[in-house]
Amino acid sequence: VAHQPDAERARVTAGVLRLLGADAGGVEAVGLRKAAAQAVEAAYARQPERAREFAARLARYEWGLARMAVGDAALRGGAGSWAMAARGLAAVVLGPAAAWGAAHRWAPLALTAWAVDHFADKERLEARVATRALVAGTLSFVLVYGALIGLVNSVWGFRAGAWYAASLPVTGLLAHAYWGEVLRLARQAGDLYRLRLMRRAAGISARRRAGLIADIERWRREDL
Repeated sequence: VAHQPDAERARVTAGVLRLLGADAGGVEAVGLRKAAAQAVEAAYARQPERAREFAARLARYEWGLARMAVGDAALRGGAGSWAMAARGLAAVVLGPAAAWGAAHRWAPLALTAWAVDHFADKERLEARVATRALVAGTLSFVLVYGALIGLVNSVWGFRAGAWYAASLPVTGLLAHAYWGEVLRLARQAGDLYRLRLMRRAAGISARRRAGLIADIERWRREDL
């Protein structure tokens, strides 16, 4: 079981990362994670009372977010209602193309999963399994797309086959990114709707967040 002070510092560090937007990963987040951990450690070492007071305020802020059922990103800025509406319109316009791509990706993805499940040696290193999965995926897409293009070419002619072939990689890539973006847009729209319904609570949380950010920046300056 973690020692209580260590657990509190870990919770505060995780909260600071969420406030800074560094909890999603990426190259820049690595430096922010290190800076956040150092700032929290320095605050507890130099001003433990202020650090504990910050931890209590952070807990109240996160309780408020949980009560509104929104994430910190909803108060971080993000997209406004007009930008969200534009993204929603783009999702509607691109939906048929994404559905076309997803329908054609299903068979090669299923074939890839079957090949990896039956022929990859699960006891080997994960890197080797990943390499075999990459090879199996490439062959699956080439075989399935090639067969479909050949079928369209033989039935409707070369021009139709060429247009069909050109559509597959483009719509396949679109489908790969589309559904994740739609889910993210739906979550953001839900957060925005709940914030609009609870304006007073959202305002309190925004002020609490601003105060926490100000303390974090002060810690980082003092640590320089």
